[in-house]
Amino acid sequence: MSSIQRTLRDPGVLWVFLPICILMLSIAAWLFFTGRAERIALQRMELKAADALQVQSEAVMNQLEKYRFIPAILARRSAVQAFVVADPGSNAKLGATIRLRELLERTAGLSGAVDIALADASGEVLFSTNGFITTNMITGNELSIAPLQGRLGRASISGAGGRRTYAFSAVVPTARGREAIIIVAAPIEGIERAWALTGAPIFATNDAMEIVAANPLTRELSQAALPALLNPDRRGQVEKEIGHRLFDRPITILDWNLHVLETTEPVRRAKSTAGTIVILSCALVGFVLMALFSRMQQRMRRDRLEKANALRLERKVRERTRELSEANAALEAEISERRQAEAALLNAQKNLIHAEKLAAIGQVSATLAHEYNQPLAAIRTYSENAERYLDRGRGEKVHENLARISALVDRLAHLSRTLLSFASRKEAAVAPVTLRDPIEDAIRLAAPKAKQRHAVIDFASENARVQVMGERIALGQIFLNLIVNGIDAVPSGTTPRILISASEEDGRIAVSVADNGTGIADSDMERIFDPFYTTKDVGEGLGLGLSIANETLQKIGGELRAENSGNGAVFKVILVRSSDNEDRPDGNAGNRKNRKGRTAREIA
Repeated sequence: MSSIQRTLRDPGVLWVFLPICILMLSIAAWLFFTGRAERIALQRMELKAADALQVQSEAVMNQLEKYRFIPAILARRSAVQAFVVADPGSNAKLGATIRLRELLERTAGLSGAVDIALADASGEVLFSTNGFITTNMITGNELSIAPLQGRLGRASISGAGGRRTYAFSAVVPTARGREAIIIVAAPIEGIERAWALTGAPIFATNDAMEIVAANPLTRELSQAALPALLNPDRRGQVEKEIGHRLFDRPITILDWNLHVLETTEPVRRAKSTAGTIVILSCALVGFVLMALFSRMQQRMRRDRLEKANALRLERKVRERTRELSEANAALEAEISERRQAEAALLNAQKNLIHAEKLAAIGQVSATLAHEYNQPLAAIRTYSENAERYLDRGRGEKVHENLARISALVDRLAHLSRTLLSFASRKEAAVAPVTLRDPIEDAIRLAAPKAKQRHAVIDFASENARVQVMGERIALGQIFLNLIVNGIDAVPSGTTPRILISASEEDGRIAVSVADNGTGIADSDMERIFDPFYTTKDVGEGLGLGLSIANETLQKIGGELRAENSGNGAVFKVILVRSSDNEDRPDGNAGNRKNRKGRTAREIA
């Protein structure tokens, strides 16, 4: 401290050292604030692009949605079916052709469709309102393949003059079988006109990276820029050259990718403005600091004599009390550090357990949207049917549809309650719990991930009605972790199979979770339950799931074992059998009904 004071009292050293410090701080501040301004501007640009993509993707769906139902409706019209089944060259065929032409031309005129065509099962066009749809457009793609498989066909097609359309197709059911396909070509000019109102280039591409729709601003770009932007290796360089940044959003149902180009000029302006403000602020702060240091030197000279006298008097007292003060300070510091370390350890343990729970839930919740969308779509259909039945006075059908809606709502509520209970931080006490309940909760939450991998989860619940000591949420988290790990352990290209079974071993209940993966390497077997040890790639796991599961089971008198079988790995959850089972022959506390075992598919 004395050397610093002597340095500060030297005016020559002060006026050399201080400007250097101010310059270094100014550079650091400039780098920090300009970088922060750039990040904020980029975030705003990303939000703007995301909003634009969201709005325009909904506009695309709204524009094309009305054409999706036309093929299915036309396929059931008598004029279409009569044309398909009539013998070629007969009077019936001639009359059916006239009625078919009137129907398709009237439908195309009212709907605004580019063309409506009828083709045979091989994809050869038999009739077209204006000749836009040809055999080459539909042969070998989804427009001719999907209807014959019982699905709605859809694909982007281009006709004469490079006109782009989006077509839907459906099979024509007849008494002779599926003999024809009806195709409706929807215009996309309306989509491009809607995009013309946006102030940024926006366009859509198909799976082959071909541009299927674009607004006028996109066409103003050079022909070489767009292919380069769609190339991930060259995108960054081209974005700098044209001063725009490309953002993407998939429209999965159409097999399209929607792209928007946002200008990077706001980012450059924000960075420049922040840099100017930082330079001016640092100059002002430097001036103030120089003034303060000058006044500080003067005050230090005045206080020097007073401090010298005070130091002489205090020196003897400090020497006598130094040892005791140091000992007391060291002891207090050690006590404080130990208390802080203990509190931090307990808090970290709770946070890591909750983080592992949320990580396991995050692995399956990305696909829970499908679990909600399907019942919601069914609810909408049932409610619309109920309105029609009510108008027709068919009350029994209305009650039937309302009952189905109530069942679907109960299904959604049950799924939500299960997910919320798994994400809870509450620590429940150990109590008797029916073994099948946490296993079914885990299978229900793992169902979306299983659907992604086309996995099969087999659970024979007959032997799982026994009661064990534990807590439903904690046990459900353990089984969810083991099921998800089992699915992840199966290599791509192989259908994962998870077998869950319960048995009795040495007076305790053993639940086996077996997979058909690659098994556990001998080098990993000794460390598999160690905290933060994982064989997954970086970012796919914390390495805490098995460690927390093992620790949780040990606290309630259970244990977790791992071994290899001939077809993969097997994890055994050993649990203490509850004494309540002695009073209940079926092993189900509070329920003497002998419920039939359910498979994993029924649970999901």
